[in-house]
Amino acid sequence: MVARTPDFDAWLIAWPCGGTVELHDHGSSRGALRVISGSLVETIPWRDDEGGVTLARQEVHTGVTRAFGVGHVHDVSNESPAHALSLHVYSPALTSMTYYDRLDGRLVPRDAAWDPLHDEPGLVPSTDSQGLRLVAP
Repeated sequence: MVARTPDFDAWLIAWPCGGTVELHDHGSSRGALRVISGSLVETIPWRDDEGGVTLARQEVHTGVTRAFGVGHVHDVSNESPAHALSLHVYSPALTSMTYYDRLDGRLVPRDAAWDPLHDEPGLVPSTDSQGLRLVAP
């Protein structure tokens, strides 16, 4: 975390090749992510014509900012061969995240409590032992 007040917090995240954060929301916070270098893929669930959940993927390149409101569910990953760096800002300051599984055409929430002052919420590598990491200011 690079900044935290009661009104907002900011996270600078380094993404290794294959790094990902599973489908999640940001609790009662709205937010934005900006890709500083490299590119990321944001995957967003949406309901298809049959009522099932489908995933839509969108590449987010260097210099692009994606804003989202409360309740936005997505996953973010680095599918490129190069590392990426992104800045994430949440308001009010992030205090919880809920993770989701996609089962039988629907999203099923999982609890995911964490301590925002000591833990990194859901920063999990998908393909190797190299995890996402917060970059110190």
